[in-house]
Amino acid sequence: MKISPKSISLITRFITGDIEQTPHLTGLQLVELFNEHGSDDVYEYGKGTFPSRWMYVEQKLEIINGSDNLKAVLEDLIDDRFYLDKDEDLETAVKYLNDIIKFDGYQAERLEFIYKIISIRSDQNIKTPKPKGKGGRPRDPKQEEKKKSLSKDYYKLTQEKGYKSSKAIKILAEKYEWAESTVETYLKK
Repeated sequence: MKISPKSISLITRFITGDIEQTPHLTGLQLVELFNEHGSDDVYEYGKGTFPSRWMYVEQKLEIINGSDNLKAVLEDLIDDRFYLDKDEDLETAVKYLNDIIKFDGYQAERLEFIYKIISIRSDQNIKTPKPKGKGGRPRDPKQEEKKKSLSKDYYKLTQEKGYKSSKAIKILAEKYEWAESTVETYLKK
């Protein structure tokens, strides 16, 4: 499932629950949701290192856009069981989601007891075979080299130049064109 950048920003709010149509999800719940669909993130509350909820979701959507994981995440959020103990109404949430994804050629449709995301374009209903092995983006051939220089750069910024950890991480995220959470993960290893 592939959606446009305009849809990503709207779906971000749908997932976080920052709109009245869907339940509010905490940072931990968001990490658990994406980890069920291919991510391997750790949520560390209170350390000031985790991005805001909407930023985290938007980054994850950009990563999984064009994959079956995007469809699976959305289908989890329009599952009847998700709304059993919630004040929000499933039908209202589905209508809101359909109003967004219709522009990308999709809609949520009830098939027996559950909602599924289907294509409303005839050329998209062909199921793409899943690649064998690990999914995701192709590995950067210089990634190991970047990881090694990341630690050195972090040391220089924090020890030699006196930057706080959070500022150093922001600087390194821009330099290496990685998310701040990615920089943090590589620094921990």
